[in-house]
Amino acid sequence: MSFVVAEQIDEGVPEIVQALAASVAPIALRAPSWTVFTGPPPILPGIVRVVLRLSALDAAHRQVAAAVGPHLPDVSPLTEHDEWNPHVTLAAWDVGIERVGPVIRWLAENDHPAWEGRITRLGSIVDDNGRHDLACAHPLGGD
Repeated sequence: MSFVVAEQIDEGVPEIVQALAASVAPIALRAPSWTVFTGPPPILPGIVRVVLRLSALDAAHRQVAAAVGPHLPDVSPLTEHDEWNPHVTLAAWDVGIERVGPVIRWLAENDHPAWEGRITRLGSIVDDNGRHDLACAHPLGGD
């Protein structure tokens, strides 16, 4: 799940993420429903699991955005706090409109219990020509 998305990250962001992770407690996660994000190819359409904005998740988003935001040029407006829509992407990038209907049909016809769990790591991902690479990841450790 992305807390903040930007075109580039400054070199100091991994150290900020590491320090921040040490101060943030693991966060409860609940993802009860599926949805489709629409938009132009090749990124969209996308099939996602919606994550509820519980208070701890919302607070962590604010904390992360405040800490790393000044070090990220061109932050996506979709990750600004009032616009942020937390989700887990299951399928995107060239899914194709012709595939969305069968996927929705399958989701509607099958039981899909809510996902519940905990966010236990904070990291940063960089885009390398469409491939997402994990630049760093640190366990959450705050109380």
